[in-house]
Amino acid sequence: FFRRLMFALTTPFILASNSPRRIDLLKSLGIAFTPIMSHFEELNIDDLDSHVMENARGKVECVRTQFQQGIVLGVDTAVFFQGRILGKPRDQDEAIQTFLNLLGSIHTVASGIFLYDVESGNHLQGVEKTDVEFYAWTKEEAQAYLQHVPVLDKAGSYGIQDWGSMLVKKIIGDYYNVLGMPMGLIYQCLKKMGKIRLCTSS
Repeated sequence: FFRRLMFALTTPFILASNSPRRIDLLKSLGIAFTPIMSHFEELNIDDLDSHVMENARGKVECVRTQFQQGIVLGVDTAVFFQGRILGKPRDQDEAIQTFLNLLGSIHTVASGIFLYDVESGNHLQGVEKTDVEFYAWTKEEAQAYLQHVPVLDKAGSYGIQDWGSMLVKKIIGDYYNVLGMPMGLIYQCLKKMGKIRLCTSS
């Protein structure tokens, strides 16, 4: 019989987000965690690394006082294209224009993570970047995509899990980062904090 590789944390784990994509990613690893919505109001910072890092930190700061122990994780993702940080579109018109601009071009997806140990006050942080190149779709293809995929909650006005197999020409870097959470970087930080171990189940 095959045994399933699992990850176990030595302390409660709290995700400062209600994002379905981030929740599903953690569930896929068999990690026990508590998702909680953070009502942090996003900052707009010109520097890409600082933008995603400070927003990830802010999400944690908003929820960490609700817990007596555990690790709180905050994640923030943004798209960087032609010298501009692209967050979530304000409306459908902005989503259409953003998506059309990205077609046939290369953009960068950056995610900042912030891990905070409630008991000790220790923390680790980091930024993961992935370059993504899109095929040059026609305007009709783009409009069909935006009619069928909800993008107002997605940085850069697209989701790689939605038609990504036909949309993406090349990815350089962490695919899961583009999905919304750089799992490898998070795992490395949890190891450094001594809060995660491998185990197997039948």
